[in-house]
Amino acid sequence: MRWLAEALMAAALSACAATRGVVTAGDQAVSGAAFQPYDNVWSWEFIRADGTVKPQGTWTDELRIESAGGRRVGRRTQEQRLPDGRKIVTVNVFDLETLAPLERDWRVFDGRFTHVEFRGREVERQAVRKPGEPPQTERAVLPEKVFDFNGGMYGLLLRAFPLRQGYTATFAAIAEDDNRLQQLRLVVRGRETVPGRGGAPIATWRVEVPESDYGLMTFWLSDEPPYIIKLTFPMQGGIISYRTA
Repeated sequence: MRWLAEALMAAALSACAATRGVVTAGDQAVSGAAFQPYDNVWSWEFIRADGTVKPQGTWTDELRIESAGGRRVGRRTQEQRLPDGRKIVTVNVFDLETLAPLERDWRVFDGRFTHVEFRGREVERQAVRKPGEPPQTERAVLPEKVFDFNGGMYGLLLRAFPLRQGYTATFAAIAEDDNRLQQLRLVVRGRETVPGRGGAPIATWRVEVPESDYGLMTFWLSDEPPYIIKLTFPMQGGIISYRTA
């Protein structure tokens, strides 16, 4: 009876989500079917309020397309390389057609890690939050299917929306470090040309997520791989900037 009650509640919540215009994982408006594999490297830096720049290292990003269980999946691997050589690696596995998340791995040089598995509305999270601690497992049934924007998908997820001048959408996402449900908004501000690989100009969509956990996140997204050309968000005393090297 408990599972029947949960199923009825989920159906009601899904109907409410559709009514209020919240895009959830599996919505036909979001698709990565046209995505192509890529390799990208960003220069990562902190730009202080006075304009001075402090380099933070590099950030690699690659997308591979695989087959699993009879469907096409994307595997996005990002490696944050600090100036001293230490690394933080994030791997997102997702359904290529819908961008629905399947798995997420986040591993830090000091032994911390998070592994998340998504099964529709069911989420299982295993994490070591402090070095040397034993892993803890948390399970939850969310009220609706979510995207993993905060867990590493970020701009790649946004590029799967039907971007156009003036387009806006509210989408369901899970928080990065726990199972809180969030409703985030994306806003397309228009077309802008920015430096791409080697400084060559490239046409992009400027897309903003105003209420993210980092505050206003601004992405410059191209129509062709590697898709995410530039990203900025505020940090105390300045902004963090990622740009294709």
